[in-house]
Amino acid sequence: MSIVNRRKGELNKEMLLGLLSEWTVEVRQLKDMRVKELYKMYLEYFDNLDFSLFSFDRKYIWYSFEDLITYNFRKEMLLSSFERPFVIVRDVLWELLVFKSDLECTCCGNDNFRIMVNEIRTAVFGVCDVCGCSKLLYGKADSIEAQLYPATQNIVETYGFTPSAY
Repeated sequence: MSIVNRRKGELNKEMLLGLLSEWTVEVRQLKDMRVKELYKMYLEYFDNLDFSLFSFDRKYIWYSFEDLITYNFRKEMLLSSFERPFVIVRDVLWELLVFKSDLECTCCGNDNFRIMVNEIRTAVFGVCDVCGCSKLLYGKADSIEAQLYPATQNIVETYGFTPSAY
């Protein structure tokens, strides 16, 4: 993780995703049971995602890349506990890969609705980052309890979602 701080000035989204991906592969291969539990808890969700599918055009960016790096990769944050790097990597992957719209959550009123799809991409959901509320936005779904995945730029464009301001 210290490589992120050393290369901060030259990093872009793709490079950061590459570094995080390399780190998760290394961690996944460790034999330590605690590491395996933390990996399963925080990072396994991202195993089957093709990160290249979530490379959004500039007009769809909902985060400040500089703030994301500055806040999450401070040395004191990384070293605060054994678990903390797993949480940071999960949070950064979530922020970079899951489109945050400007839609207001119908449960809490915050504009932190992440746009997600079901596995077979027949339904589009909004999932609130703040309260966890889920709402079917488009399509049909047998259950809202299904595993949800990040929406691609194509889905975001098709349904006309706009990014949340950062």
